[in-house]
Amino acid sequence: MMMERKIASLLTFFFLPAFWAFLAVVGPLSGAAQAPLLEEKHKDAGVTCDACHKETPPGKAVPMEVCAGCHGDYPKLAEETSKVEPNPHDSHEGPVPCEKCHHIHRPSENYCASCHNFGLKVP
Repeated sequence: MMMERKIASLLTFFFLPAFWAFLAVVGPLSGAAQAPLLEEKHKDAGVTCDACHKETPPGKAVPMEVCAGCHGDYPKLAEETSKVEPNPHDSHEGPVPCEKCHHIHRPSENYCASCHNFGLKVP
């Protein structure tokens, strides 16, 4: 019995913080409606997989330059989001790779929130 309690304590100590970190990233598990993945938005716009992925089957992350080909370079993005406070595309870190925030096949995340509490919503 003593050994079982020690194991339970260790599991709680190691895995509970990881579980809360997981929830902070993916959101609640209650089945609440999530924003559609960018994958769906791209499909709805008629953008096919091979427009971004240059190998079949896709095996590598899409380079930022491919994103910029459709969405514009970093200065253009900073101009387009200039009314957002703070401007997520005018970072003190310089041009942050798109995939730090925007994910195509999983929910996007607020990379700035790893240090700041701006409350930005990331599409």
